[in-house]
Amino acid sequence: MEMTDYPTELRAYFRRKNTPQNIAKQFLACDLAVVFEKGKRIVGCGSLDDEVVKGVYVDPLEHGSGIGSAIMDALESHAKQLGIRKLGVGSSVGAEYFYASRGFRVMKKCKVEIQGMEMPSIEMEKEL
Repeated sequence: MEMTDYPTELRAYFRRKNTPQNIAKQFLACDLAVVFEKGKRIVGCGSLDDEVVKGVYVDPLEHGSGIGSAIMDALESHAKQLGIRKLGVGSSVGAEYFYASRGFRVMKKCKVEIQGMEMPSIEMEKEL
């Protein structure tokens, strides 16, 4: 995971926290989880938890390949099947353009405290 828009200490925290085991636990509690593999390597994933898109990650080497869009297509399609009319997502600064290009709009820009560090966050939503 890159996250070059965050300080080194915060990136290190997320690398420790977002292990495959922890992400798998998070996904098991969600309505839908999508995982993309290339060979035996996971290159992207994302989940839907009620009306919130969570944990969308794409290997930086795969950015621009369409994996993120395919993940979001699957999550949005599933949300529509569940009758969800509005999706929310907490975006990083670096992912704001990606979500905006998919029709999400900024609702609020804020900073959240994680492990004593401030992290910029962007709350976005989209009508389905």
